Amino acid sequence: MKNKIEASIYFSTGIQQTGNGPALSGPFRVIPTPFMPTLLSMAITFIITGLDNKTENTFQVTLQRKDSKKIVYQSKEEKFQYSNPYNTVVNIVLDNAQFNQTTGGDYEAVIEIKDNGELIFKDKGMFTIIKTK
Repeated sequence: MKNKIEASIYFSTGIQQTGNGPALSGPFRVIPTPFMPTLLSMAITFIITGLDNKTENTFQVTLQRKDSKKIVYQSKEEKFQYSNPYNTVVNIVLDNAQFNQTTGGDYEAVIEIKDNGELIFKDKGMFTIIKTK
């Protein structure tokens, strides 16, 4: 029987190393900015439960505008360095990610997990950029 896979998705301005492991720095759901297009540095954190510890498991992350699906960032398909059924953490740190739209909008981070090339899990989280001027 396969475990039920679930994910929690968090957005922040960065990841800091602490004595207890990595910690979110400046978590957010909305980014106000007077400038569009803009460059933003940010981190996306996925905490995944229910994964079997298999070397065949891979993941890929895409950051895209929700309405147009225009891709801001897409990782290569990568093998998990380590996974456990309780807390597998994936951190994506983006420095100066380019948001080319002239207006704000909703953006989603999508994670896809595959086992031997077969999609076994897909989830997404969303944040919003608001143009303030």
